[in-house]
Amino acid sequence: LDEARVAPRAIQRLARFLQETPKDSVLVACVAVAAHPDLAGLLEVLAADADVAGTEGLQRVVTELARRAVRSGDAAAQVEILNVAAGAESDAVCRAVLRGAVAALPKGARRVGWLDLGAAPAQLTELSKHADREVRARAQTLLGAVRVGGEAAPGAVTSLTPAEKALVQKGEVVFRGACAACHQLDGRGQRGLAPPLRNSEWVTGPGERLARIALHGVQGPIEVDGETWDLEMPGQGHLSDKELAQVLSYLRRAFGHQASCVDEATVQRVRKRSKRRGAAWTAAELLGKK
Repeated sequence: LDEARVAPRAIQRLARFLQETPKDSVLVACVAVAAHPDLAGLLEVLAADADVAGTEGLQRVVTELARRAVRSGDAAAQVEILNVAAGAESDAVCRAVLRGAVAALPKGARRVGWLDLGAAPAQLTELSKHADREVRARAQTLLGAVRVGGEAAPGAVTSLTPAEKALVQKGEVVFRGACAACHQLDGRGQRGLAPPLRNSEWVTGPGERLARIALHGVQGPIEVDGETWDLEMPGQGHLSDKELAQVLSYLRRAFGHQASCVDEATVQRVRKRSKRRGAAWTAAELLGKK
């Protein structure tokens, strides 16, 4: 096989074969081999087919092809698969692609950093804000698997009780999986993607306010350490109260911060008060100015 690209005409024929043939797993595997290294091209053709959105068999095919492409470990192919998901006109197709991508990830701790893409892809960040709950959840899972550079700042555990020290230490684990892909391990953020957590008055300010941001996200212009950012951060309400207490406590003790920890009861209380909220907060709302 030509290791550069498969001819577009061949990709079209393979797509037609999958659309017209019973979805036998062996046949799908054979087609995947034939389409290598342009599985993303094959997926793009299938995703454009209106029948895929309403056909479970074709969706399973899309999922399996996406799994094989992401599992290949080829960063370019992985990014192309994310492009297919982000560009899908149907939520059903987007879900099918992301199911395959997540299924390709290793289990357990080996998952963190397995996607070596250089940084969090913009399309994955956008998918993490998607209106569809499954799309959001799977995109966030993939974000947690993106390898990031630098080193996590060790949480400052001085002057803490043993329980608080454990909270901070466990929070670093949550941070690596849920936050570091965008905000980076060193907390310095990324231009155009995520503001810094280091020296952020929003991190070291009132614990309840930080919990509100973590649960529902924040949108629109917000000033962080003297600089204005106009972005949207998705909420992390899918994390449990315990996980949020851990990661928020870590943030308030890492990067040289010396703020107090956030306990689980605080997160639980904030979640209950804002359970009817659907939109991300604005800076004005968080500061009580609106």
